[in-house]
Amino acid sequence: MRSHLAVEYSLPLELLNLLHSHSWLYAGSEKAVFTARTLEGEPRLAFVLDERGNFTTTRLLSSEAAFWVATTGEIERAVIACNPIEALSILLIEQENNPDNCATPPPTIYLGIERASQLPIEFLQELDSVIIAIAENSQLARNASALLPKAELVSPQSSWNDIWIQLIEQEQQTHQQHKQRIQDIELD
Repeated sequence: MRSHLAVEYSLPLELLNLLHSHSWLYAGSEKAVFTARTLEGEPRLAFVLDERGNFTTTRLLSSEAAFWVATTGEIERAVIACNPIEALSILLIEQENNPDNCATPPPTIYLGIERASQLPIEFLQELDSVIIAIAENSQLARNASALLPKAELVSPQSSWNDIWIQLIEQEQQTHQQHKQRIQDIELD
């Protein structure tokens, strides 16, 4: 299951292993299962990724439970995506775009939701910055924006995972070009 996520979505195995070690990702009937939790960390439901790449959720036990991961520090910022893969992709894009920790985003919580009712509204309203990173023409983005009117809406050109994969492919191509240039050097 982890190798499938690594190949299909270009998610690093180190990240997948870390999620698994916290029980936030596991295999269920040969499907990837991402745990949705309350902000207190209590598991409430699961996002199940089927073989076609579609998410379904298990029966909703709590309205304010989402898949989430956070960077270290006191959370100042939130990024909301439409599912766990998109949330993880945004995290990876932001980390990749700040390799030297120059202008690193403040401590951030990345949330993957299926319904706007899953959002911890009171918590999010206290943050300096909330970004809804969902296609603006979607009902989910409209519902989240209605609940969080001060949030910034950032609509991707394609999926965040597609953007992550393109970034990785460009990096690999650049690495190959550098490797070829080094191989082409002739020294006397």
